[in-house]
Amino acid sequence: MEPSKLEVVPHLASLTDDHPAVQEAVGELTSMLRDEPAIVAGSPPTAVSGSKGILPVILVELGGSSVTVGAAVRVFRLWLQRDRRRSIRLRRTLPDGSVIEQEVSGVAISDQTLRAALEQLDGASTNRSSDS
Repeated sequence: MEPSKLEVVPHLASLTDDHPAVQEAVGELTSMLRDEPAIVAGSPPTAVSGSKGILPVILVELGGSSVTVGAAVRVFRLWLQRDRRRSIRLRRTLPDGSVIEQEVSGVAISDQTLRAALEQLDGASTNRSSDS
């Protein structure tokens, strides 16, 4: 199975992306993802048109196994549960250039909800590539 490549955009409600608390939370999530051996994660600076600073994007490559997806689900859930203002937008660019997104939030979010969001992104990619 081919690895899934996602953009993960963490957010804290009511704070701008350049706020120190947001930057700290992004660093925390990046570190948590990097601590998982099956997940490759990095944070390249991404320019945002019409704004100062960078958009806090974490590029994540999931190794294509259910164990790797489970590790990502666990990390996302733990990170979200630390602050009720937190949310994560999961974004995947398909081979045709179109983008699909899922947003997840809430301190009471379940593993099942997170797994479904990841599977929907992966399924959309698989369905579109088989339609071609």
